[in-house]
Amino acid sequence: MGTSLADKAWGSDSAVYRVSGVINVIGGWLLTALIAFTASGIIVTILYYLGQIGLFILVSIVILILTKNYFSHKSRRKKEIEEENLDLVESKSIKGVIFESSKNISNFTKRANKLILNILEGVGTLDLNILTENKNFVNKLKSDLERIGDDVFYFIKNLDEASTEITSKFHMNVLEELEKISDSISSLSSLTHKHINNNHRGLTFNQIRELKELEDELDEFFTRIVKTFKTKNYTEISEIFEVKEKLVSSLELKIKSQISRTRKDESSPRNTRLYFEILNKIKTIITHYVQILELYSNKYDDKIDPIL
Repeated sequence: MGTSLADKAWGSDSAVYRVSGVINVIGGWLLTALIAFTASGIIVTILYYLGQIGLFILVSIVILILTKNYFSHKSRRKKEIEEENLDLVESKSIKGVIFESSKNISNFTKRANKLILNILEGVGTLDLNILTENKNFVNKLKSDLERIGDDVFYFIKNLDEASTEITSKFHMNVLEELEKISDSISSLSSLTHKHINNNHRGLTFNQIRELKELEDELDEFFTRIVKTFKTKNYTEISEIFEVKEKLVSSLELKIKSQISRTRKDESSPRNTRLYFEILNKIKTIITHYVQILELYSNKYDDKIDPIL
């Protein structure tokens, strides 16, 4: 306690969260004890009156629940993988590539959104389990992108002679931006995981509040991108740019607020560095998304039918 007071761990920003955290833990213990006591009472009653038949019934119920949960999770995960899978692009024309790769942009963005929101949640709640699991999903995303990158040779070989240069450049430019986004997410995942894993001081109340605001703003930005590329309605890209402007302004305001807090000594050096890095990584991700949106907006021509 003395150490925590000395390093301002019980300052006005973080004390509320620490006290509520202690209350939540104690409440969790009491609730767990109550549930365990009730469950054990029910089990003992069944065994007392039904004997071996009761034991058989209980074991059967446990097996049934475990089996149902296993197949339910497996089915749900399989569906998620199918919906968010990144496919190889096989079209021969520029518009065909735009149409076909749009599914990848939509699925990639859906996954990126989940990963970033999980990172913000994990670092805000000091949940190392969320951040650890998230790192595995980030690596899976990077692996899927590498698979598409490895196919570039065969992709170029398959293109129409008339559109080889423009189509191959478009495809490789989009892939490059996606790789930069995944690298930024990977870096964001690593630095937040390292911070929490090393038991450094968590974010302050104001920082957590601002990140919660950012979660909603990012979700709107990514959701619009997912919808636009899923429906292939590229005329809506201009609306995404408007959302982007608001998001960037919000990020700049949060950076300005943190600078002001740092001047007032409301946070520690590591805490401040982590927060700035989170905001800057997200700004970088948005910048690369803007490049992708501009590529699609510039190359798309609704007067030309795609040759798939």
